[in-house]
Amino acid sequence: MTRIPLILSLLALLPAPALAQNTWFVPDDFSTIQAGIDGSVNGDTVIVRDGTYVENINFNGMAITLKSENGPSTTIIDGRWGGSVVTFNSGEGSNSVFDGFTVTEGTTTYGGGMLCNGSSPTLENCTFTGNEAAYGGGMYYYSSSPALKNCTFTDNTADYGGGMFCWWWSSPTLENCTFTNNTADFGSGMHSWNSTPTLGNCTFTGNTAANHGGGMLCSDSSPTLNNCTFTDNMASTGGGMACIDESSPTLNNCTFTDNMASAGGGMYCYNSSSPTLDNCTFTNNTATNGGGGMWCNSSSPTLLNCILWDNHAPNGSEIHVFSGSPTVIYSDVKGGWSGTGNIDANPLFVDPLNNDFNLQSDSPCIDAGDPNGIPDPDGTIADMGAFYYDQRSPILSVSNLVAGQQALVEVHHATPNRYSHFAWSLHGGGPTFTPWGDAMVTAPFHVKIMPTDATGYASYIADVPVSAAGLTVWCHGTDAGTQSMLNALMLVIQ
Repeated sequence: MTRIPLILSLLALLPAPALAQNTWFVPDDFSTIQAGIDGSVNGDTVIVRDGTYVENINFNGMAITLKSENGPSTTIIDGRWGGSVVTFNSGEGSNSVFDGFTVTEGTTTYGGGMLCNGSSPTLENCTFTGNEAAYGGGMYYYSSSPALKNCTFTDNTADYGGGMFCWWWSSPTLENCTFTNNTADFGSGMHSWNSTPTLGNCTFTGNTAANHGGGMLCSDSSPTLNNCTFTDNMASTGGGMACIDESSPTLNNCTFTDNMASAGGGMYCYNSSSPTLDNCTFTNNTATNGGGGMWCNSSSPTLLNCILWDNHAPNGSEIHVFSGSPTVIYSDVKGGWSGTGNIDANPLFVDPLNNDFNLQSDSPCIDAGDPNGIPDPDGTIADMGAFYYDQRSPILSVSNLVAGQQALVEVHHATPNRYSHFAWSLHGGGPTFTPWGDAMVTAPFHVKIMPTDATGYASYIADVPVSAAGLTVWCHGTDAGTQSMLNALMLVIQ
């Protein structure tokens, strides 16, 4: 009769991790985040409630998910200047997940906000701000390959790598990350040294370096950057990016604008560095000495399908060659540049004053890229610049047109970053005169304005009344960018 109470009593005396629980809460189950890490087992999830936690934590090799309950704006880990705020130095892999925190007030020699040494954790939705270090104010990693997604590095300070320092055969991947207002002597946003990071859809803006690399510095490194943007960064050399010491970065569809330096407002190439740039745009960058767009010194960059236009410098506004032999082909360079397929013509950006560097429909850069290279996604010859002009006809579609449900209205291949009109009527198929052509709807009709994104896609969700079953609806629309009519539709509500 006493066995069951005895067993329950023994269970009550066991430490919490011995119980069969997979999700823990801080401070409910553990008073501190570090206690939650230490008290869990591999595969567990530790959820941290809102609040500011004054701690310096170490994953200690645990393959767990540590995440905030409501995101970085309400969940802060404050190191109070007591070393690295977060440490991974026990061989952690991708199953060690750090998700949804603000990391601040860390200070040390390596990695004020975070130190990764021989580890490759997964980091998502985190903000590193107000941290300091000699190397890597926001984050430092050595021989590590972490995966970062949707992370922000802002207002961090270091001698090398204000936002991030990547060293010694590290191969991190960064997706949708932002580096803003970081400062350093070298590489204020990110400093890659003897490493091969891969960046996709990352933004560097407002970073300031006393020496090389306002946005990013590559030293003996070969990073790959896809669809990245460098804006309003400053440095002595390489306002947007500096490539030194035999670096060979590869940049695809990247944009450099409004960056400033003494040499190389957009990019600075030095000491046998050979970056490869494909479909990149340099515009409105400034250098007080030379190379508003790019400075070449003992280097041989290759530019293909690029646009360099309206950059500013007293010597070589677009490209200044101090020494070296850049290869520039099938590119639009203001003032001209020798090389196969190069042109000198206004690229006709959609709205450069508001940083919209898509091409207008009559841009000379459309289909002017390498005819033997990889075609644009619309199947046509490659365009010049970071944003291709989609020549596929805009298409209007309506799906799930069912009474009592929500219909999805979509426009594909319209002019990017503009808008489309969508009109519908239950009274007939027109025609109704408009300045852009006849609309195949009869008044009275309804009109919805749908903004298009950078790919020319727009959507709208419409509630379909239950009473509308069996009715015929006529639909039409326009593409504001080309001022043309879309395809008309006549549909029966199911």
